[in-house]
Amino acid sequence: MSDITRRGRRAFWALLLAVVVLAGVPSLVLVDAARDYWRFLSGWDPGVLRPTTVRRLPKHDGPAEDLPDIRFVEFALEAPDAKSVRLAASFNGFDPASLSLTREGKGPWQTLVPLPPGRYEYAFEVDGRWLPDPDGPAGGRRAGKPVSVKVVR
Repeated sequence: MSDITRRGRRAFWALLLAVVVLAGVPSLVLVDAARDYWRFLSGWDPGVLRPTTVRRLPKHDGPAEDLPDIRFVEFALEAPDAKSVRLAASFNGFDPASLSLTREGKGPWQTLVPLPPGRYEYAFEVDGRWLPDPDGPAGGRRAGKPVSVKVVR
């Protein structure tokens, strides 16, 4: 094979690679932007629930004393090596699949949950392993597994 043919093939493959890269990068950016726009349109946001000011309450025919007093309660766990952390508690039927915690960067896993005052038992599921809150008071056992207690006032 002649030297000109080899150079021609190399130039062809280099040009093809450049076209794929130049076409692929903007496509990835456009796909990501389209995904964000769809989330905006559908109202779905995977962010952590943050406390807000309630400007309007739903219609309630009974006395105002019947309305529950809601507090935003933070649940947090330091688990730097964890892939996923979920919360199982008495307020969600001890179903860890219903409430996942998130984290920003290398910070703690956390979530905010709106709860009325009361006593709640809870535990974390860290990568499928049941773990009571190491910073919370022990609350005994639930279905043979250790749980912690959080009192909302």
